Amino acid sequence: MTELMKSTVILCADDFGISAGVNRAILDLAERGKLSAVSCMSLGEAWAEGAKALKPLAGNIDVGLHLTFTNLPPLTKAWGEKFPSLKALIVRSWLRRLDAQAVEEEVRAQFHAFMRHWGRPPDFIDGHQHVHILPVIREALLKVRAELAPLAWMRNVVDIAAAKDDFKSMVLAVLGWRLLALMNHGNIIHNQFFRGAYDYSRPADFAALMARWLAQEEPVLVYCHPGFPDKALAQYDDVLEPRRKEYDFLSGAEWNAGLKESAVTLLRRPPAGAHALFALTRQLMRFLVTGGVNTLFGYFIYVCGVVLFRLSPFFAVVWSYVIGTTFSFATFRAFVFTDGARGIVKSYLRFIPAYVALFFVNELLLFAFVDGAGWNKLAAQAGIIPVCAALSFVINKIFVFK
Repeated sequence: MTELMKSTVILCADDFGISAGVNRAILDLAERGKLSAVSCMSLGEAWAEGAKALKPLAGNIDVGLHLTFTNLPPLTKAWGEKFPSLKALIVRSWLRRLDAQAVEEEVRAQFHAFMRHWGRPPDFIDGHQHVHILPVIREALLKVRAELAPLAWMRNVVDIAAAKDDFKSMVLAVLGWRLLALMNHGNIIHNQFFRGAYDYSRPADFAALMARWLAQEEPVLVYCHPGFPDKALAQYDDVLEPRRKEYDFLSGAEWNAGLKESAVTLLRRPPAGAHALFALTRQLMRFLVTGGVNTLFGYFIYVCGVVLFRLSPFFAVVWSYVIGTTFSFATFRAFVFTDGARGIVKSYLRFIPAYVALFFVNELLLFAFVDGAGWNKLAAQAGIIPVCAALSFVINKIFVFK
C-alpha cells in the first residue's frame, strides 16, 4: 500500500454528463465525501438527468463547467455535427483560424445549458482536454465568464514543478502560460499547483501516481476521471478502463483511510488571495533572473565599446546604458510584466526616466555611504543593489507597465 503524505487537495472529477456510467461513479464518490469538486459537460447526453441527481450534494462540493470543443456533438450549428479533433483544434486555434464568433456562441450555449439544468452559474470553469487554454477559446471564455459567472474560479494548468518530471505537464505549462497571465491580470482566483496528467494508453499505478501528486502540503488541484465504462462513453471517448481503475482507488480503503486519518484534507476551491501572492512571488523571481541577464548584457556592451571600438570608459558606459536600457525594457516587457495594459510606446517613454531616476538614486546612496559614512566602495554598492532592485520592481510594476 502506498502511503499518502499529509496534504490539502482540490480533487475534481471531470466529464460528469458524458454518460450515465460516468455519472454513477462520480455521484457515488461525491455522496461518500471522496471528492471536493465535479466538472460537468453541459452538452453531454447525461447532463440533464445527472444535474438532478447532483443537486442534493451542492452544499458539499463545487460544481463547475467543463467547457468542451472536442469529442461530443456541439450545441451550435456553426460547428456542424461534430467538433474537430484535438490536434486540428490546437493548430487552428494557434493559427487564429477559428471563427471567434462561432467560438463565443458555443461557449455561451454551454454556459446556458449548464445554468438551465443546474439553476445557477458554475462555481468554477475548466476545459475538456484543457481546451480552455487555447487562443480564441480562452478570450471568448473570459468574456462570457465576466458576464455570466464573474465569481467562478478557473483551472490553471501551469505547474512548473510538475513540468520538470512529466512531458505532458510541460506541454500544458507552455500552452497555458498566456491564460495564467490573463487570469492574474484580471485577478481571477485559480489554483497554484496542478496534477493529474498521465498516459492513459499505458498501464498505470494510480495509487502511486496519487501519492506523488500529493507529496506536498500546499493546496493542489488534482483532476481525475472516475467512471463505469459504458456504450455511451465508448461512443465519445477512448479512455475507458483507466476510469474504472481510478474509481476503484478512490472508493477503496487506502483513499478512505487517508481522508479519515486527516492525511488528506479536501478543499472545494483555491484559497482567496493565494493565487495573487503566488503570482507576485513568481513575477519577482522572473524579475531577478531577467535583471541578472540585463546586467550581463550591459557589461558585454561596455566591453565591446572599450575593446572593439576603442571608446573611453565614460563613453563606453554611455554606450552600454543607451543599448542596455532598450534591451532591459524589451526583456522586462516580454518575460516579467507580461500582463501590463499600457502600450509599448507609452511604457517605453515611462521606462527611460524611471531608469535614469534609479541611476541617480544609486549615485546619491553611493555618495552618502562612501563619502558620508566612510563605507568601503565595494561594500556600499553591494548593499545598494538590493535596494535599487526592489525600487525598480515596484516602479516598473505600478508606473511603467501597469
